[in-house]
Amino acid sequence: MVAFLDADCAECAEYVRRIAAHAADLRETEAVALLVLLEAPARTLTDPLPQEIIAGSDTPGTGVRAFLGEDALSSRGLARRGVFVIDHYGELCERWIVAGHEVPGPGEILSALDQIEITCEEGTVPPLAL
Repeated sequence: MVAFLDADCAECAEYVRRIAAHAADLRETEAVALLVLLEAPARTLTDPLPQEIIAGSDTPGTGVRAFLGEDALSSRGLARRGVFVIDHYGELCERWIVAGHEVPGPGEILSALDQIEITCEEGTVPPLAL
């Protein structure tokens, strides 16, 4: 999964903690979580992260604009946030783009990861409504 979040945001930091609490579930599905922030993440955020969760910065905003749209940046940071579930081949399986902090919880993300695992076992690709 890839999540685009704000660096200096208490709600985004809490979201990171919620995802980190499910590191064992990510490991079980052989998944990783890539957290993309506009600024270098603080060590207080990254130091306690398990190996299944990688935090990095996209200071120029190139990835943010590619995933969330050209108008995704505002003078205060992100105008919207997004979470994307992508399979091992780069196929987009699920996406959530929101204006506030209504990002999907760990359960929704894990459900999408489970669907990928089922799909790979069956050898089919589910359609994604765009």
